Amino acid sequence: MADLGDFWKDIKDSKKSFKAKYGIPCPECKRLQPKRNPSILVPQQKCRVDGYIDPRPRIEGQIN
Repeated sequence: MADLGDFWKDIKDSKKSFKAKYGIPCPECKRLQPKRNPSILVPQQKCRVDGYIDPRPRIEGQIN
């Protein structure tokens, strides 16, 4: 069971490092709701708050 937990922890860490490296703050969140922390978007991801889609091309090996 510990192996399965380690596997999912590695997946979570991988997503977190990818988002830290390639993520940008959502420009629509910054424009429409300046007091709120903006969503961090990776390429081709849709913002859950305002529906903005990051127009940058998808990166090879991207986990979404």
